[in-house]
Amino acid sequence: MAQLNYWIAETNRSSQRRGRPYEPDDFLLHKPPGDRREQVDSEAPPRDWGPAGAALLELERRGLLPSFACAADPQLERAGKGQPVPAMLALLHDQALLLAPWAEKDQWRGFLLAEPEASGLDLTFSSVDGEQIVLRLPELEVVEGVLCSLPQATLPLAG
Repeated sequence: MAQLNYWIAETNRSSQRRGRPYEPDDFLLHKPPGDRREQVDSEAPPRDWGPAGAALLELERRGLLPSFACAADPQLERAGKGQPVPAMLALLHDQALLLAPWAEKDQWRGFLLAEPEASGLDLTFSSVDGEQIVLRLPELEVVEGVLCSLPQATLPLAG
């Protein structure tokens, strides 16, 4: 899966937006200790990504992580290491994933990962416990054609 995501990302890469080429191991969720990528990219992930990263790792451990989410930013995984798992892991859909979500009035907030085709759609998400909710995705800026991420997404209830 990582090889396929690498090929798609590298094929669609804009040298103006990302000067350095992708590496196949950029798309691995778990890397061996001392990985070359971690030595090159020593920039720490944002602190507020911790709960979302922990949720991503837990979904992967349980075998619930959608295949498109394998292309998530490696910093998201690093942010989750050693963090407590959030009470609500995620709202899941075949084309989108809202990590570490929480409800606020008529909307849900969290770290959004979505395929570009899901931009602006009303999608029926399921929680890990099976609860369903219909949310409207915002119009997403497609940067490199593989995966859209929005760390502080707000999704209103659809309808």
